[in-house]
Formats: sequence, structure tokens, C-alpha cells
Amino acid sequence: MSIVKSDNDKMPDEAIEDRANTYQGMMDMGYVYGLPISLGIVMFIALILMGVGLFNPMTWIISFLTWLGVLGFSKTFFVH
Repeated sequence: MSIVKSDNDKMPDEAIEDRANTYQGMMDMGYVYGLPISLGIVMFIALILMGVGLFNPMTWIISFLTWLGVLGFSKTFFVH
């Protein structure tokens, strides 16, 4: 995905390029860090609420694998 200057834009080219770089940085940060970490935390809390237990190693392992899987998925399909 990229930002393209329209014929009707009155902004300078460098301002549009700065906005495009900012947008790309925000999307990369959200997909690479925000999405995997938040889903790993959600999985951790869901496992605790289901009664698996806080000190059960499977809670930590499944949460880590969720983080790792979502990280791989987001880097493969969302971040180019």
C-alpha cells in the first residue's frame, strides 16, 4: 500500500512523502509489535480465565506460540 499524490493536491511533494513515511511506519509498528503482543496477552488471559492456571507451563507456552504465530503471519502478509 502506498500513498500517491493526486492531481488536485496542493501540498508540496516532500510533505506528501513525509506523510507516506509516517503512515507506513505506524502500520509497520502496529502490525509487527502491537498485533502479536496484544493477541499473546489475550491468549494468556483467556487461558487463565478458562482455569488452566497461572503457574501451568502450558499457559506460558501456548501464549508464546500464539505471539510467534501471529508475528509470523503479520510479517508474511501485512508487512512488505
